[in-house]
Amino acid sequence: MGLWFTHIDMSENYISESIPNTLGNLKIIVFLNIEGNNVTSPGMSFLSSLANYKGLEILSFNSNPLIDGELPGVVKNLSSSLEEFYAFACNIKGCIPSEIGNFNRLINIQAEKYRLTGMIPMAIEGL
Repeated sequence: MGLWFTHIDMSENYISESIPNTLGNLKIIVFLNIEGNNVTSPGMSFLSSLANYKGLEILSFNSNPLIDGELPGVVKNLSSSLEEFYAFACNIKGCIPSEIGNFNRLINIQAEKYRLTGMIPMAIEGL
């Protein structure tokens, strides 16, 4: 049986553990903020666990320099209700996955200080 939360804000703490993939056990999340910590997520696997959140509107994991890797295509499984996506000052690299075009309600994305390569996908025009 999962827990019921709508807002989780653990920003600006000294959390330095791995982000648990069991986040997916929570049932209703509208706002998730873990920015300003030193959390890790091998292969950014925590994004996969967020696929269960059908009402997720705001996701922020800014300023977590230990989150390292490519933004996975699994972002397509994030909520289609996602409106704000904050992921700057992490060590994200690689290409922007074309699946980012699935966020048809996205009104704000902050992704500065990435080490992106490649082309900007055409799917971004649907945002």
